[in-house]
Amino acid sequence: MSPGDIACGESIDMENRLALLKRAGIKFVYESMVKASMAMGAARTGFDLSTGNRPLSAPVPKVEKADRIRKVVLAVRKTDNRYGSMGLDYHYFYGPLCDVADVKLFDTSSFSRIGMRRMNEEFLHVVEKEDPDLVLSCVVKDELYPKTIRHISEDSRAITCNWFADDHWRFDNLGRHYAPHFNFCVTVDEVSLEKYKRLGYGNILLSQWGANTALYRKRQVGEEIDVSFVGQNYANRHGLLSRLNKIGIDIQCFGAGWENGWVSFDKMIEIYNRSKVNLNFSTSALGPTKQTKARVFDIPACGGFLLTEHSPDLSRYYRAGKEIETFEDIDEAVEKIAYYLDDEEERKRIAERGYQRTLKEHTYQDRFKDVFKEILEKRAN
Repeated sequence: MSPGDIACGESIDMENRLALLKRAGIKFVYESMVKASMAMGAARTGFDLSTGNRPLSAPVPKVEKADRIRKVVLAVRKTDNRYGSMGLDYHYFYGPLCDVADVKLFDTSSFSRIGMRRMNEEFLHVVEKEDPDLVLSCVVKDELYPKTIRHISEDSRAITCNWFADDHWRFDNLGRHYAPHFNFCVTVDEVSLEKYKRLGYGNILLSQWGANTALYRKRQVGEEIDVSFVGQNYANRHGLLSRLNKIGIDIQCFGAGWENGWVSFDKMIEIYNRSKVNLNFSTSALGPTKQTKARVFDIPACGGFLLTEHSPDLSRYYRAGKEIETFEDIDEAVEKIAYYLDDEEERKRIAERGYQRTLKEHTYQDRFKDVFKEILEKRAN
């Protein structure tokens, strides 16, 4: 929404109330869809939704598992059927994974064309034909049947591993139900890591989003945008942006719910490069939990200055005030935006440090190497 379109006083309060009501409606509909989808999956596959707090454990293989990871079947959605765009996990994972392993892609979005049952049959056929060391997946809801996964986990030499990216708010309705069917699982949420362990699932690994530096990279362009945000309009985002506009700070927003709307991937990279300050918010789409978003790595990978809302594990990846900058609330965000817009030298110094830290420690190639190493170590013990 542009500065001229944002009203003041009571109109802003009304807009905020409408935004909250809209978000609550979206949350209700989405959670209902997830529960309905899981219930349908249960009916088709015998998937036990009553796991509750009973102890969880990984499947016990009936055959000897691979003792190295060189060949991988990657099962992710190549297309996001909701938007007709590239699937997020494919977008991030496929290229970097090809740098560290021999990869065969299996497109789980194909269920929309051929149906769930046939897709699962084809998946089993691909795994049997390729005979991989590892089957890495990113289950979104119930596109891979639990019995399909368990068959591979128990009866093939392939190690199965699922990457759960949203355990912050999906642990109860997805993660804890699917994990017992995989030999290993990855979570990006430290709190959920302990939940898995308390429930008895010991083969849980902690990792995080990273940077696909072949896609997210520096461009030789000028900084023509003072402040930008690329992402959906929900939670506390509208309130902060209204405050910035009221005090005369020019901010441009892109994505669902904003006047500028969606932008192409190429345009997004250009925005990251052209912005003096790139904003990021940490509140989850469905719930108050704060999580480290993928943008935390995407923006520094482009050499951009990142000002992000604080999240609990952020200090594991970057030093605030040295490689990125953070804020706790709207007042602090406004203060820091004004400061860094004025101090170009310090802003660029922080952005460069963040860029170098990202290239050194936070690429997906690094993430996969660490995960593979931990899987093999745990398997050997």
